[in-house]
Amino acid sequence: MKDNYKVGGTMIITTIGDEIGTTLEEQIEALKEVDMKYIEIRKINDTYIWEYSEEEIKKIKEELEKNEIKVIAIDTPIGKKKNSFNYNENKKLLDKYIKIANIFEAKYLRIFSDIGRILNPKSIKEVLREMSKITIKNKLNLLIENEKDTYAEDISTCNELIDNEKDVHILYDIENVYSREYDVLNEYEKNKNNIKYIHIRDYNKKTQEYVYFGEGTIPITELLKSLNKDKYDGVISLETMLPKYNKNESKKDIFVKSYKSLMNIYNKEE
Repeated sequence: MKDNYKVGGTMIITTIGDEIGTTLEEQIEALKEVDMKYIEIRKINDTYIWEYSEEEIKKIKEELEKNEIKVIAIDTPIGKKKNSFNYNENKKLLDKYIKIANIFEAKYLRIFSDIGRILNPKSIKEVLREMSKITIKNKLNLLIENEKDTYAEDISTCNELIDNEKDVHILYDIENVYSREYDVLNEYEKNKNNIKYIHIRDYNKKTQEYVYFGEGTIPITELLKSLNKDKYDGVISLETMLPKYNKNESKKDIFVKSYKSLMNIYNKEE
């Protein structure tokens, strides 16, 4: 492995900032502990990034740059409420996030696809098309996550919505697929052409607990093998909210152990 944040030299590895620390300082400290160079931003100090002023965001960027950390993706709440996937309603928030992404020089913006089953999926496609026109102009890629209870909670539906739309891709959350008893590897193989970002976490079906990588029943090893075989050049982002350990260990410690457990699996497969 060439370095600690690019698996195989092409696949970027990152994590969600507020899951490894509450303050910016805590997040930076945790990343530096494993020499990780990328961060996925959602909240800092329990405040969504869009709630910060432009000046505050520039200061956050300066602090990250001092520590040689880049923002790879920004998580938006767009499409997370019922009947909220409307272009006009979301345009103001989308514009805010695009401005933030441009300041950070991020590559990806994560969105959802509305809560519940939509009667007219064509309307979602139309909204995506309008959103992508703006993000493309700003050299950004939209990511649709297969979030539970959203319209596109399965990967195939994400693919149908994208419908060859340029610079719109799938954020593949493997635990969301596994919890619905879909085959994690099969879903990857069927939809891999549009998968550019992966949220990865392990889960033990027998104990019904989120655990460190390799202690669960999700086929993490096999997925890494497939990614290497395909020369996957997207992003893997560690999800480290593990309630089993949160009571007795810090966010940072859980993150470091999670990262090391994933790397132990990967290094055995090299």
